[in-house]
Formats: sequence, C-alpha cells, structure tokens
Amino acid sequence: MVETMAGITAQKIFFPNGPNSVAGNLYMPEKIDPGKKYPALVFSHPGSAVKEQAIGLYAQKLAAEGFITLAFDASFQG
Repeated sequence: MVETMAGITAQKIFFPNGPNSVAGNLYMPEKIDPGKKYPALVFSHPGSAVKEQAIGLYAQKLAAEGFITLAFDASFQG
C-alpha cells in the first residue's frame, strides 16, 4: 500500500531477518526521478519505541527534504 502525504510517498514493507519478518515504512520524495540517485537513510528506533513514533517523524521530514528513508521496527518489537 502506497500513500501520499505532505510531498512524500509512504509504503509499508516487510523484509526477512533470520526466521522473522521485520516491518518497515519506506518514505520517498513525492516527485522522484527513477533515473537519478538519491541519498538514503535507515532509521531504527530507540528501545521500547516503534517506527511510527519519533524515528518515523524524522524519516518523514527528511524524505520531504529529498532523502529516501526507511524506518523499521527492531526484531521482537512493534
């Protein structure tokens, strides 16, 4: 599912981490040129938090500034 908000697109993604599946939110600038390269940042939250809290807000703000960002829940959290 891809949604657009405040100049960015957000997509829920899942990727394997050993026997577990890790959930993440991928944020990209809304008007991205597939032929160009963009700086990317990967964020993990502090203990006892989830990707939708503070780290997700940072990821969204930086995506609005032109970065591709990924905020994910650490294994066994979120």
